Amino acid sequence: MKRPWRTYQSVSDFDTRPTGVTEYCVPARPNNPGCDSFVVTPNAVHIFQMAVSRTHTVDTKGQKGLQLLKKMAPLDRPWHYFIVVPQTTGTLVTLTSVHQDWVARALFHVMVLDCS
Repeated sequence: MKRPWRTYQSVSDFDTRPTGVTEYCVPARPNNPGCDSFVVTPNAVHIFQMAVSRTHTVDTKGQKGLQLLKKMAPLDRPWHYFIVVPQTTGTLVTLTSVHQDWVARALFHVMVLDCS
């Protein structure tokens, strides 16, 4: 990726300098709620979340990530939320707890990682 990385500590890091279309934004904390990283292009926001544990759900009911992302990423273009999950054993991967606010804001793309 030929974009400068912007590592941020908190949502307030975007108060004085909004996200630029040339930046790849990565939280300083690895357990950031809502996303592992995001990139803004002139036409869309692309949000990336990966969960490799079979016991950890990506889309928990207490997900506060949307409210945080709304303060960091532009709201004037569509959002594409990419979720990478481990391969399951014979069952489909579904998002069971996505709050209606998320559905209205983002187009979800679920990608299954073959962990065998």
